[in-house]
Amino acid sequence: MLNLKRFFLLFILLVLFIGGLNLSNQGINHLTLDNRGPVFACNYEQGSWKLQLLSQNYKVSTELLNYEWQLLRQSAKNQGQQAVQYLNKSWLIFKAVFL
Repeated sequence: MLNLKRFFLLFILLVLFIGGLNLSNQGINHLTLDNRGPVFACNYEQGSWKLQLLSQNYKVSTELLNYEWQLLRQSAKNQGQQAVQYLNKSWLIFKAVFL
């Protein structure tokens, strides 16, 4: 539970940091009359994701995102199972030695 709270706190901090960078970049653009893009932006247009990172545009296909998401879910599931097995072994050793 504590790790989940830390994750959300870090996520919120990261979002606020990126938002501040985008806001200051927009202010600098207005002062200097430049037309630079945002530091970070993500848009969904016409069935594909458009990622803007440091004023550079990148298109990411939905199929690739789905594939990567499936790999991430499978990897997280495997890591979780390995962690549970490790904790079960540690508990058995603790019970055998101390109880």
